[in-house]
Amino acid sequence: MSLSAIPNTRGQISSAIDILLTENNQVTEEIRAFEQFKKQVLNISINTASRNSIGEFSYEQKPTVDATTRIRTAYCETVMSVSHYDAEYGDTYASSISEEFGSDIATALTESSNLTRILKSALINQIENAIESRKQLRKTIQLEQDSIKSSYEELNDLANSLYNYSKIEFSHIDHNRLIEYKDKICNDLYVFDNIAIIRQQDINKIRKSMQTDRTTSDLYSYLYQSLSTTYPVLEMIGQLGLEYKKLKLEIKKEIII
Repeated sequence: MSLSAIPNTRGQISSAIDILLTENNQVTEEIRAFEQFKKQVLNISINTASRNSIGEFSYEQKPTVDATTRIRTAYCETVMSVSHYDAEYGDTYASSISEEFGSDIATALTESSNLTRILKSALINQIENAIESRKQLRKTIQLEQDSIKSSYEELNDLANSLYNYSKIEFSHIDHNRLIEYKDKICNDLYVFDNIAIIRQQDINKIRKSMQTDRTTSDLYSYLYQSLSTTYPVLEMIGQLGLEYKKLKLEIKKEIII
């Protein structure tokens, strides 16, 4: 019996666990960065242009303090200074704030020196949305971490058992021992079914937490883009289950003979 694909799949799950740990750390760092950015923005005073007049003429006096420059500095020192920023994003200030806060706020922050009450309120609101969305993502990642670790431990035990079974010469074993092995393998297949059911339940929880099926699909594609499979646990279940069924058939033939 060939088991060549199974160690590779176990490696894929181990890599997935490492990916999730890294992703969780990065999201946590981003949450802290946005929280710090929000504090700094709250401390920046509203500073709009004021009306002045000389005789019959009036004009707008430019603020002495450029509030949007202070916001840019704060953003660069917090959000754009997370340890993974260049590797994961690597975009400019203008592109980043447009992606995070929307094009209207980005235009206002880059093309004006004034921080109006409306602009500040809208910016604070978008910062809070950025924080909340990352907290939701972190919760989802933690659900996936718990699920994949639990599945991996059980599947790893089954893979080790399968490897031990593969070294047995069933043609040299008496009938009663063959029956015992057949029962053990049937029990292992039952465990497979339970692992698959629980894994699907966990995926449904994640789907519910992310609200849409499409978002969940995109999440797995994003998380495991460096792996050869988007669903490493399900692939290992399929590979091990197939090998176990082959083994069961092999034992059945010996019992009949």
